[in-house]
Amino acid sequence: MKIIGRAAFLELPPGTLYSKYSPCMFGAMEIKGETLSNDFYVQSISDAVACDSSDQFSEILEDARNTGHSSTLFLPTGSGDHI
Repeated sequence: MKIIGRAAFLELPPGTLYSKYSPCMFGAMEIKGETLSNDFYVQSISDAVACDSSDQFSEILEDARNTGHSSTLFLPTGSGDHI
């Protein structure tokens, strides 16, 4: 783990997993999208699980926990592409 400043963070590629930090507190894990000048797209990890319903979402996560099965993640970059 490495704590970096905003300028260095904006240089990181889309798909970078990160957590915001303020003194003594870390935020939720999120996925960095495309950088836009001095801002960037962001996506919650839970929003990235490719599913059609909340029941399917629960089944996918339960299967991953119990068996280690991988699932597809939907990771838009903001430019119409997916990573």
